[in-house]
Amino acid sequence: MGDFNYQYKDRRTDGSLTSAPVEWTDLLDDYYIDVFGDDKHNTWHSGRNAGILDYVFCSSNAHHLVTSTSQQFLSSEWTDHELLGFSYQFQDSNGRGPGVWKANPYLARSKDFRKALADFLIGSEERRAGIKRFTSPQQQWDWIKAEVKLFIKQYQVEDLNWRKKQLHRLLSKRNKMMRQKKHRGLVFQGLDTVNQQIQSLQHALAEIEILKAGKFYREHGEKSPGFLKRSAISRENRRSIVELRDPSTGSMCQEQSGISAIATDFYTALFTPDAMDSTALSTMIRSIPQHLKISSEQQEELMLPIDVEELLVDSKHTRCLSSPGPDGLPYEILYLILKFPPFQSLINQVYNEALTKGPSYR
Repeated sequence: MGDFNYQYKDRRTDGSLTSAPVEWTDLLDDYYIDVFGDDKHNTWHSGRNAGILDYVFCSSNAHHLVTSTSQQFLSSEWTDHELLGFSYQFQDSNGRGPGVWKANPYLARSKDFRKALADFLIGSEERRAGIKRFTSPQQQWDWIKAEVKLFIKQYQVEDLNWRKKQLHRLLSKRNKMMRQKKHRGLVFQGLDTVNQQIQSLQHALAEIEILKAGKFYREHGEKSPGFLKRSAISRENRRSIVELRDPSTGSMCQEQSGISAIATDFYTALFTPDAMDSTALSTMIRSIPQHLKISSEQQEELMLPIDVEELLVDSKHTRCLSSPGPDGLPYEILYLILKFPPFQSLINQVYNEALTKGPSYR
């Protein structure tokens, strides 16, 4: 696939092109098939100029695995080409894991989301009252975060589906305009407006692709749509584990049940803390230089009770787009939960018990 910078259809009678050698066009004709065929309109636009310069070819013996094709207009701020896509059946997805979910931190900027979250938290108060009798403060806090996670998942799905439906509708409308322009010479004055609406939705969806692309691009604010899409696909592929080596036998295991057992044993051992060596700990403490030791006043200050206001300040001033924890809730979302007054006494208790009880706290 690629930008040929010439129109492949403009061939001479002998099959050659002024911009391409005969050997190249013969290779395409003999061994490859344009997956779009004739079902394609202009892929490049520059002012009043336009043409079909972009192609996706598939080998003849694998063409039957192409299940669908798509052509989409892209924001002119990104490129002067359109996006060609196709679906290809090549891998069994049964062996894929669920991946890691992370909430979209940009939701915190939306007034609609903040109102919906506030309504949800108010509604959750009655349900939380029902579990107070048989749960610890930490379990209640974990329950709150789990409930918020489910709410955000549903909200994101509905919001994303709405954007995709709107984008699909606008792209279909634009494609209809382009087909009528191509076959009947009609020109639509509303095309520029449709293009602007498409651009707006694409920019919003690109923010979501940034989150899916990985930590590097999230934290450095990159917005290259091509790289973001490739990064997201790469992350998706890494969810597939084809085989693992069994450490007890040294043999490679390819069965899903065996792979799951090996992974479970590995992570169980990894996250099980080793017994503390008190002698080694004492030796390490004695080796700390005197000028690096904290004073008794500093110790007392460090052990002062944690206040919700401090948590709010810290969560509000974390670095933009920082990576969330295991619960998938970024600080932008956590800040909204911490601000909810009915939860603040519970949050105070949870954080202070964790501070005073240390590793034994559950």
